[in-house]
Amino acid sequence: MSITHRSDPWGIDALFDGSRELSEVIEDVARLGARLIIQTAVEVEVDVFLGRDRYQRAADCSDARVGSRNGF
Repeated sequence: MSITHRSDPWGIDALFDGSRELSEVIEDVARLGARLIIQTAVEVEVDVFLGRDRYQRAADCSDARVGSRNGF
């Protein structure tokens, strides 16, 4: 994939600019979809493993020690 813009972080606009063969575009769209599915699954597994959401502070967790920072 080529240049990505802030409004298009995955480069989808670049995929459909008409400069490439349709089979290449379909392959890249499938690859992007698979990557996003895997990324989402890994993020969910990490949240479950840590016992908290991505931006939730460890002190908000029920098993965090009092006065600890970042769970330590």
